Amino acid sequence: MNNVKSKSVEIELGAQLFKIEFDFNVLCEIQERYGSLDTLDERLQDVREIRWLLTVLLNEAIDKENDEGAEKKHVDESWVGRTVNFKNIGELAAKIAEAFGASMPDAGVEAGDEGEDDPNSKTE
Repeated sequence: MNNVKSKSVEIELGAQLFKIEFDFNVLCEIQERYGSLDTLDERLQDVREIRWLLTVLLNEAIDKENDEGAEKKHVDESWVGRTVNFKNIGELAAKIAEAFGASMPDAGVEAGDEGEDDPNSKTE
């Protein structure tokens, strides 16, 4: 029934490996900041917004690891700003876009069209 994929994308930043993904918490953060998800691609033309979004994605990845027993501290925008540079910003932006695309529903697949029974459908 659920056609939203949950696929993480690995990035390395500050000699650490993170698995980022646009889960529900990240989408809520984006919507809270921008009011909508519709302007995300436009907003990511601003390096300050890339830094903010990357911080949100990294902290969500850290939270997931901590849920599994790790004891990692959150990163802040200053740390992210110190680890991002002109050499890696293009790759990081591509990884963010890849993670966003990986979290979107498959094209042409409607909820309930994945071979699963729809509990809300009428039976005749």
